[in-house]
Amino acid sequence: MGLLTISTERSWAMTHSISGSGDVTKLGTGILTLNNDSAAYQGTTDIVGGKLLSVPTLPLIWQSTH
Repeated sequence: MGLLTISTERSWAMTHSISGSGDVTKLGTGILTLNNDSAAYQGTTDIVGGKLLSVPTLPLIWQSTH
């Protein structure tokens, strides 16, 4: 378990795998793109700012608390 925080004002693509259990937090106004297996983790994704894209479309479960 752990926490990965990504803060960027620019577009950024995650090309490496994120795996296991833990949470991801997206900060800043930029766009974070999860490619291929970069979304192979089990945990909460908190989008505080900006946007999150999944390419190709991955089976994500969406739940909003905002």
